[in-house]
Amino acid sequence: MSQWHFDDLSVDDTYIVSFPRSGNTWLRCMLTAVRHGTVSPALVTATVPDIHRSDPAVRPQSGPIWVKSHLPAPPEQFPARVVYLIRHGLDAMVSYHWYLQRRGRLAPGLTFDEWISREDVWPCPWEQHVAGWLDVLEDVDDDRALILRYEDLAARPAEHLATVCAFLGVDAGASGLAQAVRATSREALSEIEASEGRGSLNHVRPSLSHNGDGGPGSTAFLAAAAPVLIRAGYCDR
Repeated sequence: MSQWHFDDLSVDDTYIVSFPRSGNTWLRCMLTAVRHGTVSPALVTATVPDIHRSDPAVRPQSGPIWVKSHLPAPPEQFPARVVYLIRHGLDAMVSYHWYLQRRGRLAPGLTFDEWISREDVWPCPWEQHVAGWLDVLEDVDDDRALILRYEDLAARPAEHLATVCAFLGVDAGASGLAQAVRATSREALSEIEASEGRGSLNHVRPSLSHNGDGGPGSTAFLAAAAPVLIRAGYCDR
């Protein structure tokens, strides 16, 4: 699989990158609502193709493209712009464990503490993913990269969606932003999931916040990830 999915990238194309379960799908839904005024699984796929699921031969036909990716940072210079989403590592890992369980990709009964201690978590350890992208993006001009924390987007969605739209060169307007936020509320997306089938929007559910249960896996994760958590602005947990 190509690192960048489409071979004929423009410098105006943008990749929306994150470690799994860090708000990528929610932001894809928001951008779909901004562009089309509504949200559906098919529209989300067409508006922001998923590098891990979509066909690289089916490139959007007009305008700069937006693409979702969970891939680690590339070692070489990349041709596209990047929006990088970060979520507190322990929260992301709790949600990811739940997601993999629901998809049947983990052995039955594999606990969170057992799973988080494994070395084969895809696409790579959380701290490696975040540190790698921060290393790459810190040398990129501000108009080529935007770093956004999931927690900030969740706390003030209209404000931070406006920042993303400005970065992408999209004029959504205050009413368009408000409509997009309403269309992508947990309740609205859950209704879409219920009508389209479970998993159609990547298993939308109430977000999980895991403040550390003192288990050995959580404790070891927080110790290993501490420098990256601090670097990403998570100093309060």
